[in-house]
Amino acid sequence: LNFSGMLDEGVAFDNVSGRLNFNQGIVRLEEPVEVNGDSVAISLSGFIDYPRDNIEGNLAVVLPVGGNLNLAAAIAGGLPAAVAVYLVRQVFKDEFDKASTVNYQVSGSLDNPEINFINNRAQ
Repeated sequence: LNFSGMLDEGVAFDNVSGRLNFNQGIVRLEEPVEVNGDSVAISLSGFIDYPRDNIEGNLAVVLPVGGNLNLAAAIAGGLPAAVAVYLVRQVFKDEFDKASTVNYQVSGSLDNPEINFINNRAQ
């Protein structure tokens, strides 16, 4: 799989974690593979079937929306607005994280998988 189109050159990652089970060419992601860095966090769950050249899984990409809100508020409304946004983010941190997560379903051949956006609000 090649996810290079999703990331800019020079994106640094702090850690990679996950638990994989290899059995007869099939890789099951027992725990999601998580790649975390300052600018993005990616989580992939599901399985990869190398003999059949197939992948089925879910991909979650967490974008740093919250951090950009402080800067936007400071530019638009000055220091008081930036402080207000910061305080709201601290109180509602989980909601900000959910709002900045984009989910995809990944399926098909390893050379050209189909990646479809999953609309979380409909679920």
